Amino acid sequence: MNRDTDYVLLLLEYGAHPDKLHHKISNHNMYNPKLTSLNAAVDYMLGDDNMYQTVRALLIRGCETENFCLHERYFYGMEQLINLLYNFGVQVNVNYHGLWMKDLAGRYSTSQRVMLLQGTPRSLLSACRIVIISCLPRPRRDLNVLDHLPLPSSLIAYLKFCDV
Repeated sequence: MNRDTDYVLLLLEYGAHPDKLHHKISNHNMYNPKLTSLNAAVDYMLGDDNMYQTVRALLIRGCETENFCLHERYFYGMEQLINLLYNFGVQVNVNYHGLWMKDLAGRYSTSQRVMLLQGTPRSLLSACRIVIISCLPRPRRDLNVLDHLPLPSSLIAYLKFCDV
């Protein structure tokens, strides 16, 4: 594991909120509301062997996925990352610039997995998990609260993303 991944996991373990960015962008000297820790992790660690583990840890700890869109550069050879992001509710129909992915299919080497996800609606099971998890209190989502609900252990494991 590289040091960046160790630092991210350590910060999350000790209660750091994954969506709080307190730095300013040096070029513009203003806070960029579209920049999230998820964007930063994927952009900075793209191609790193530990990126999947870091992104998964951020998502489990409650990192926002509503403003994150897949960029064309994530497609090639990143099926595991695409599946992870999709399972946590990232929209795969629109790219980072707001363009519909079906319109970009001919211009970029679009992953077959992305094309399949676009053409197929989410399963009811997946959609329900995303909605249930989005109802958990913020700012720091704690999936361990699910252990106290009167639910079967298999359902709790599914809601805690143990299958991902």
